[in-house]
Amino acid sequence: MTELLQEHVKEASTLAEVLEGVFKAFHVAGDGKKKSIGYVSGIITSDGPDKIQKNIEVLDGYTAKVRAQREFPIFSAVDVFSNEVFARLNAFELPAESFEDFWRQILNSGWVSHIFMTPRWQESKGATDEYKTAKKLALKIHFIRED
Repeated sequence: MTELLQEHVKEASTLAEVLEGVFKAFHVAGDGKKKSIGYVSGIITSDGPDKIQKNIEVLDGYTAKVRAQREFPIFSAVDVFSNEVFARLNAFELPAESFEDFWRQILNSGWVSHIFMTPRWQESKGATDEYKTAKKLALKIHFIRED
């Protein structure tokens, strides 16, 4: 799923273009049909700028573990926002609300059927918003235990 997402967002220069690319990747992954897709949610920026890279690695590790346990496509923010895409968007300058809206649209799309909440998700404003959105949409919510 990582390669498919990155292929479809690699030229994006706005959040709207990233969103469009993600939806195209979902369409390809599901052969045009809305099948189960899982999203792994967790902390990235909540611990401060000096912990972002470590949190990305942790989220990526949890995503890999979920992928190994499931037979449907699984992705996380790390798969969508490579360092190159993040830099091209000048994402640090975008308001947090823009990203919250972005992920709400992903969850509301009808493509995502499962959300996997990583440890400490409650400490993240974004992950908390994703949880609330998933709950409203009656997505299947899974809680990952800490390693």
